[in-house]
Amino acid sequence: MDETQVIIALGTNVDAEENIAKALELLQGSLTSMRYSHPLWTLPIGIQSSNFLNCVVHGQCHLAYEDLRDLTKEIEHRCGNTAEKREKGEIVMDIDILLYGGKKYHRADWKRLYIKEGLKELNIAVYK
Repeated sequence: MDETQVIIALGTNVDAEENIAKALELLQGSLTSMRYSHPLWTLPIGIQSSNFLNCVVHGQCHLAYEDLRDLTKEIEHRCGNTAEKREKGEIVMDIDILLYGGKKYHRADWKRLYIKEGLKELNIAVYK
């Protein structure tokens, strides 16, 4: 399989610095040319919780979309994410694939300031 361009968003509101670092480390084995933005603190959206630390990751991968999605869910789990913690507003790690190849996902996220700032920092222009 050829390499596919991916953009991934990471976010956490629990042990934020440690969990962002762990998720980035776990992603490195599956992405080539991986770069990531500086983490940015943001207010929670849609839940009552402490602030979130977020960053944007850009790279290339050989995985099919479904395999990359499964990997991101496994990384969330390895960081300590559980449904029970999410119900309490504790998002240990949330990983969303925003772009896979030419297809965008999580359309609403593209409007968020930390996504726009992260893409700008990484000098990535994504159209339509």
